[in-house]
Amino acid sequence: MFITDLIMSGACNIAPLFLMGQIIVDLYQGKIVADFVNAYYDETDRIIIHCDGGISRSAGVGAAIMRGKEGSDYPIFRSRRKSPNMTCYLATLKGFCYI
Repeated sequence: MFITDLIMSGACNIAPLFLMGQIIVDLYQGKIVADFVNAYYDETDRIIIHCDGGISRSAGVGAAIMRGKEGSDYPIFRSRRKSPNMTCYLATLKGFCYI
């Protein structure tokens, strides 16, 4: 069973956010991400962020979501396995009107 099947069946409370096919997140996309997160944040247990590599763009967006909604992005920036893309991070933070 795929994650989309679980989501559609209501078996899990997860909102998927896919960043595939994008080279970089710009200010417009940062606002779209922020609006998406704000719409589903209280209704879901998790938001899954996925890009092609899973190292920089998704880490940058994830760190911005953590900073915008929880106040801390420390776990992402502390990780040796992630290298957040700062352009994605700043665009998403601006989408949240955090900066």
